[in-house]
Amino acid sequence: MGISQPAGYRHLTLHPPDVAVLSTPSGSEGYGQIIEELHRRSLDGPYYLIVDFGELKAGNVSKADREAAQSALDPSWFLGGVYINASMPVRMMIKVLTLAMFLVGRADYPTEYVSSVEEAFDVVERFRRERANRG
Repeated sequence: MGISQPAGYRHLTLHPPDVAVLSTPSGSEGYGQIIEELHRRSLDGPYYLIVDFGELKAGNVSKADREAAQSALDPSWFLGGVYINASMPVRMMIKVLTLAMFLVGRADYPTEYVSSVEEAFDVVERFRRERANRG
């Protein structure tokens, strides 16, 4: 499995054929760039998104950034989401965003919270098997 960070990607690392790993910034800088990178990756088809929250706290993300993400992100870009080191406030923020998208018929992909990159890739493998079994 090759790893790449093509030109123009500051926050995403690509793991072909269908995984992108996002390292979040610690503050509000870069969210527009992140959404642009997520969209650009989606042009090659839907993918599994692994997000490493590191030190990000929900309070570091402004209400305007949360609302912009909710309206700009297209759930059809994703086959699943795996979130590493998400604090409880960050988990709640993700659940609210995902629920809002689900209720309007925009989100239908599996998500899971883990504590390491290795676990995240194991979850992606499980998501792939489950998707193949659904068929």
